[in-house]
Amino acid sequence: MIPLAIVLAAAACLLLLAHAWLAVLTSVPREGLRVLMYHRVGAVPDRATVTPEQLQSQVQWLHERGYALVPLSDVVRHAAGGAPLPPRPVLLTFDDGTVDAHDQLLPLLAALGAPAAVFTVPGLAGTEREYDGARRR
Repeated sequence: MIPLAIVLAAAACLLLLAHAWLAVLTSVPREGLRVLMYHRVGAVPDRATVTPEQLQSQVQWLHERGYALVPLSDVVRHAAGGAPLPPRPVLLTFDDGTVDAHDQLLPLLAALGAPAAVFTVPGLAGTEREYDGARRR
């Protein structure tokens, strides 16, 4: 009898191969909304933070390749059966609503002419919380 560990390892390998095969042979949809989700903007990049320069570069990359940044209100209107979105629409979202969203992100988005949805937690406004090993407002 074959040990269970070998059977599970073989099954995992088969699933990995199937996933790789599908990833290579499945085309990426060209139509539809893309949503890019961010957390914070700051001077030091980490797994949840992009620098202002990185965000500016990413927005420029999107524009150069014909993507159209759209505000959340347009997405909601479109989803409700309203006006169509432009070709290659992209929605930028920022979670957590930390103070950098007000101090760094909003001025940067205004300078770039880039709409975005910024989500905050009203009950945490003005407070500090532990986030990724650091205190954040």
